[in-house]
Amino acid sequence: MDRIEIDEVHRVGRALEDHVGDDTAWFVEWVRMGDKIEARGREEERRGHRRTAASCFLRASRYYQTGERFIHQRAQQSQAVYTKSVNIFKEAAAAIRSRASSRWRCRTRIRACLRCWCIPIQQTAARDLRLAWCSLTVSM
Repeated sequence: MDRIEIDEVHRVGRALEDHVGDDTAWFVEWVRMGDKIEARGREEERRGHRRTAASCFLRASRYYQTGERFIHQRAQQSQAVYTKSVNIFKEAAAAIRSRASSRWRCRTRIRACLRCWCIPIQQTAARDLRLAWCSLTVSM
């Protein structure tokens, strides 16, 4: 699962070339990209491609969070975008968990960090190691 797509980031950067220092423009553009990727994820979800949808949702969540960081005085608009980012992240995590639990029928468990979506670490059932730097590690 990808955290970002460089092409999507590049598109945001290109749209903001003439808006250096304009935090509102940066907020709007990142949220626009998040909305676009979320819509793509909804379409994939409708087609039954849950893993692709989850990947889109994870990226959209990251873009929403990037955008809301540009609004320094927390406003209702930035709080709404932050809430949206958390909710869509939870949807992605639920889709990944349900997919993993239905497909992994072996002795190896997969653990992943839901805060930063790090690369999963395989662990055997006999040895339950957690990622020391993350309290949000979950079994999938």
